[in-house]
Amino acid sequence: MVSLITQLYELLITMGHWPEGCLRYAPHTDPPVNEELAVRLGYAPACIALMHRLPYLNWTENGDDCRLIVARSHFADYTKDEHLKEGRRGWPYQYMDGCPDYDPWMLPIVISGREGTHVMLDTVLGTVRAWSTEGSVPEDAVEWRRHGEVGRSQEEQTRAQWTEYRRTSLVPAAHYFSEVIFAYRSLLRLPFVDPDRNDPKEEHHPSFPVWIITEEREEFETLLTLFREYGWSNQWRRAEFIEKWTAARKEIGARALQAMEMALN
Repeated sequence: MVSLITQLYELLITMGHWPEGCLRYAPHTDPPVNEELAVRLGYAPACIALMHRLPYLNWTENGDDCRLIVARSHFADYTKDEHLKEGRRGWPYQYMDGCPDYDPWMLPIVISGREGTHVMLDTVLGTVRAWSTEGSVPEDAVEWRRHGEVGRSQEEQTRAQWTEYRRTSLVPAAHYFSEVIFAYRSLLRLPFVDPDRNDPKEEHHPSFPVWIITEEREEFETLLTLFREYGWSNQWRRAEFIEKWTAARKEIGARALQAMEMALN
């Protein structure tokens, strides 16, 4: 699992989405994982062991909303006490009175913000549970049914929401991350673009108005052309690609701004 997550991060760096040198590998010493806090928060030993072995992005990149690959959500960095705490009860559960922490063997790989997406590793089953905070977990999912029907009372509905991560569908973790890696490597999913148009969620926000649709289409078409022009992936000329894409993106943005101003006048 550590190897696959590392491959994903390194692939996105190779593609130019994140800069070279932004990934921190184990052992983590500056800063370290606060194991005392992790134990106190109730993480299972398997989760704590993974925290020490996982790679982490520098916060300059991980905290930059323009560099996200999952909308309004950041990769977990367990050298940060803030993420250790959010990893036990993230958004929106941290704001729900009486809501319990996640099961101790659950380790978030992606920590959701408001209207973001959770990607959580079940260290007991070796599976990933991924779901959006924008909507409820589908009630026709096998995992939902396995936990039984939810009553109509407010109390029963609330308790089901507290533990909806138990009811979301399971995907073998190795398969999940292998598929994401394949999607980027094969250019089925592209870096750089708005993650609302290119992330793992099934339902995307609508694109509007017309100038935004045009801007997004230009970005996709330009990226695909440039990736192929600069030798992705066997004869990849990363530096040339980044220089060309940076210039092209400015031109696309300028046209979009002009179209927006015309639409508003």
